[in-house]
Amino acid sequence: MHQGSALDMPFADASFDVAWMQNVGMNIADKRKLYGECHRVLKRDGRFAFQEMVSGKAVASYFPLPWAAQAADNLLVSSDEMRALLADSGFIVDYFEDVSDAPLPLPAIGTPEGLPQAPLSLSVYVDNLAQKAENATRSVQEGQIRLFRGVFRAK
Repeated sequence: MHQGSALDMPFADASFDVAWMQNVGMNIADKRKLYGECHRVLKRDGRFAFQEMVSGKAVASYFPLPWAAQAADNLLVSSDEMRALLADSGFIVDYFEDVSDAPLPLPAIGTPEGLPQAPLSLSVYVDNLAQKAENATRSVQEGQIRLFRGVFRAK
């Protein structure tokens, strides 16, 4: 395990065949630098795989969310902007898909209203998890945020 910044990774250029990120970029304002660092540490033809929330067609209006207590903390970009930033950073798309409406990959515990809630183990790390998960679910259902998965190749 290494501790460091995603914007200044403590690794040499072309160190890895694969980089993987899950729900990280949504917390980082300088996505251009983030994707540039991911590209820098990958070997040519290395793969960058991720799962990230992106902004939807409407502005997010339900807060707090798991990554943003208020609107000013919400650092999401659109899927088009994400794809363009990745291309500008030297990546070629292999897979990029909206999976917002796919079944949850982890077992979830339903709320009384029937909305899915994040697994209980996350509640140790996230305050007000039930409310944040409900707001995120509602935001996805109303198209305010979307969940994307992607695999991009370093050129």
